[in-house]
Amino acid sequence: MRTLLVLFLLAHAVAHLVGFAGAFRLSPTIPHETALLAGHVRVSEAAVRAVGVLWLAAATGFVASALGMAVHAPWWRPLTLAIATLSLALSVAQWPAAWVGAVIDVAVIGLALTAPFGWPLARSDEPRRASGPLPREHRGTAAVVAGEPRLVAQVLTPRSAIGARATRPAEPRRADAGA
Repeated sequence: MRTLLVLFLLAHAVAHLVGFAGAFRLSPTIPHETALLAGHVRVSEAAVRAVGVLWLAAATGFVASALGMAVHAPWWRPLTLAIATLSLALSVAQWPAAWVGAVIDVAVIGLALTAPFGWPLARSDEPRRASGPLPREHRGTAAVVAGEPRLVAQVLTPRSAIGARATRPAEPRRADAGA
């Protein structure tokens, strides 16, 4: 499943290159638009190129996000949210030509927000399971049950309390300096 999502993000990144190519007239088959928001806002050639650079930045961001997801990096989710939000803004600016991108961006944002906690940050999709009964000395130790290393488990193993007597009863400090 994760592999399919990584490939989906990579394909979405490639789709952003169309916006870059159109802004810089890299292909005769891609229209060069000088208006935003369904033709309601006319912009200069410099602004068109700036928007093209943002399309390229979104494509690069989606590639980084896909790679982060593939290697279980902890930053894949915030990066995906940021890039998908940028992409959604670009798609709305290029409406109606980029309406499909807007729908995909909303789906990507939903995925990043609702992916199960720890997924795909965890190294395995399978939850940890006990490998067998615990040794008697470790029964009741939460660290061993949670799969902590043996040294941590030994530190957290319950021991009997060490008794100590106070040398004298505690004296309250004066709260009021003038009293």
